[in-house]
Amino acid sequence: MFSSKKEHDPLETVVRFVCGALVGAFVGFWMGFRLKLSGFLPMLAITMGFCLVFAFCAVRYGDDFWASLLRR
Repeated sequence: MFSSKKEHDPLETVVRFVCGALVGAFVGFWMGFRLKLSGFLPMLAITMGFCLVFAFCAVRYGDDFWASLLRR
């Protein structure tokens, strides 16, 4: 899961961040319902946590992150 150290275009970085954040928000929202969270704040915390982790990993590791995610 190591990405090469090439420089990314700023637009590519933004696209990776947004795509990672959207998928992370979807997964976090799904996990919140799966855990049967009833409050707004726990649901928000879980969703935002997944959103930020997925966005960071998508920018940091790029295609390797998506490939490893889809392998599972």
